Amino acid sequence: MDDLALECPHCGEVTEHELLHSTAGSWTVSCLQCRTPRGVPAPKAPRPIIVPVILAEGAMSRKTQVEVDRSETVAVGDELELEGHRVMVTGLEMQDGRLPKRTTAGTLRVLHAKMFDTVTLHLQLNQYDVTRSFNWVVDPDRIISVGEPVELEGVPLIIATVTSAEHKTMRRGGLPARRILKAKVKSALPKPRTQTPRRPAPRPGRKPFNPRSKGAPPRKRR
Repeated sequence: MDDLALECPHCGEVTEHELLHSTAGSWTVSCLQCRTPRGVPAPKAPRPIIVPVILAEGAMSRKTQVEVDRSETVAVGDELELEGHRVMVTGLEMQDGRLPKRTTAGTLRVLHAKMFDTVTLHLQLNQYDVTRSFNWVVDPDRIISVGEPVELEGVPLIIATVTSAEHKTMRRGGLPARRILKAKVKSALPKPRTQTPRRPAPRPGRKPFNPRSKGAPPRKRR
């Protein structure tokens, strides 16, 4: 067995300990610095159980299972490793039918989860009275920053704002993708220049109208 990191009452700090003897209820250990032996309570032996899982993969769901310790606390929002994938707990159902936000694994009848290898961010572009939506699939831990350029569906965009899961809109800084509820973007293309319409040229043989010339109709007073 590897050396144990325990707090030594004689050294006054956490040190490496050697296991000398063990029983179901206690261990005898010795500090490797002061060589003082002492007894400590034995850690509880793990009691693994199999919990059924309903795993959502996009629009589809399937049944699977996960092995956890009976006394382990499970909560909505927890992340687990399942079949080589990262999954997030989305719901808990107890043996008595209750739907808690947190409980111990031993009380569960079924666990609901979704694939969490990636997250889909919903981006909104408002331009010229037209609203366009984009979906951006990214790693949950990727930091999405305001001002960051991104190209989606061949359109160059810039992140304008991000709204967190707590409904707080940020106009500077960034957040991990897992915490983003939605984001707004703006076009990275330069705005087209608007030209002032030019006055048409006078017809050939005619002089341009001059309001101060003789014979011009009087100007109306306001």
